[in-house]
Amino acid sequence: MKTLFTYDLRIQQTLIILFLATSIAAGVMHKEFLCISIFVEFFLIAIVQYSLNIMKFLSEKYAKKDSRKLYIFFQAM
Repeated sequence: MKTLFTYDLRIQQTLIILFLATSIAAGVMHKEFLCISIFVEFFLIAIVQYSLNIMKFLSEKYAKKDSRKLYIFFQAM
């Protein structure tokens, strides 16, 4: 898990760049496959973000402040 937290920023940056590139390509090419892949990438970003936040919340390394508890509570809703 320590390695995952090390590359947390890189993983998120890569997914967002991939999402933006696919969005631009879908806008230019008007292909149905690209539109479907935009939805898949969007939910992939959400799943990765949610998973990393839960792991950080459960980790001893990160402080369990009220703001993080509130964020996890609203994220679960």
